[in-house]
Amino acid sequence: MRQLLVLGLAVLLAGCCCTRPCATRGCDSGAADWTTATYETAPTREFLVVRCTVLEERSEEGKRQILLESSLVSVGHTGAIEALEKAERTAEKAAPVWLAGPQVPDATFGEPSTVLTKPSIVTLDGEEATVQVGYDGGGGGVRTSSELNASPTWHEGKVDIVVAFSHHRAGALASRIPELTLRAPDRRVFIIEVLPVR
Repeated sequence: MRQLLVLGLAVLLAGCCCTRPCATRGCDSGAADWTTATYETAPTREFLVVRCTVLEERSEEGKRQILLESSLVSVGHTGAIEALEKAERTAEKAAPVWLAGPQVPDATFGEPSTVLTKPSIVTLDGEEATVQVGYDGGGGGVRTSSELNASPTWHEGKVDIVVAFSHHRAGALASRIPELTLRAPDRRVFIIEVLPVR
């Protein structure tokens, strides 16, 4: 069973279009080897912050329920560096990913930072959840939209999550996070950099 949550939020127009120049070499390549030094010239950066929490209540079928919380955050360069220095850089090479302690996702970054949107959804262990957030530009067409796909699985005290994210502007892909498979203890926070598409 696939769960789908669709939200219409004009707040996305505020800045999740990722039209800034990409300061990272090969940012459109899923095989890029990311290093902190590649961001030194970026004035602002955008991050998807994700936390999975296993709930005590189970579904009627006896499956675990997992709360997936996320925040899309626009952060100035200095604020990003300060927050990331407190987190642990993972070995993921397809995208820049950090692991932080248990905390509320939209509190990961201090000022100045802007939470562009923070959807959450409850899904079942091992099932895919899709969260779509969009702004209707009139005439029934969605001018700006984002989509988060996640499949969390509880395994030996940790949550494995397959996650991907995309943002479209005027019907074109503007930024993305390639499909990643991540693992962390319950309630730990993943910080994933959203990569502009050139």
